[in-house]
Amino acid sequence: MSLKKTSQPVQIAASVPLTIAPGVAGQNTRTIDLQLSPLDNEVFVVTAVKIDFEDLPLPLVTSSYTGTSWIQASILKNAPQGGAVQSIGNSNCIASSRVVVFQSVLQGPPVEFNQYEILENGPMDSPPSDQDYLDIIATDNFVVQFANSERWSGQTLNMVCRVYGYRAKADAATYAALVQSEVLSA
Repeated sequence: MSLKKTSQPVQIAASVPLTIAPGVAGQNTRTIDLQLSPLDNEVFVVTAVKIDFEDLPLPLVTSSYTGTSWIQASILKNAPQGGAVQSIGNSNCIASSRVVVFQSVLQGPPVEFNQYEILENGPMDSPPSDQDYLDIIATDNFVVQFANSERWSGQTLNMVCRVYGYRAKADAATYAALVQSEVLSA
């Protein structure tokens, strides 16, 4: 693969709010424009990704309940077909972070009890030193996807992300292969 670096390191930050209607799961996507030049075979080489959830409240529980709730944010090369939640198991996904809350609530007299455990898995804060890049974006934008289970209904959640990388120019054959692969991975 022939790539020629054409910029200094670039950081792209985004914030995606998610307001959830009562009783339903929610999803929001945001497209981030990279302003790449397809005439110059320009691509964006992703070197690292950081995803965080801001001020994460506990899921709402209105009666006795034992179960799990989740939220997930993903950085995608392009919008998924059918709006399905994407994870790193999909070739379209560059990075993904998921928070799962295991919650047990007992309400009512004489005792109220709320026990929870939060588990988070997420992308590497920085790639291993021997890794040149995480992924290459050949089209001129990427998508941030944010989704949740219905237990967070009626609340507003917010995720923030930062994508690190640089612009590069690909030779014609490499650029064509990258664009075709990206378009077919949606």
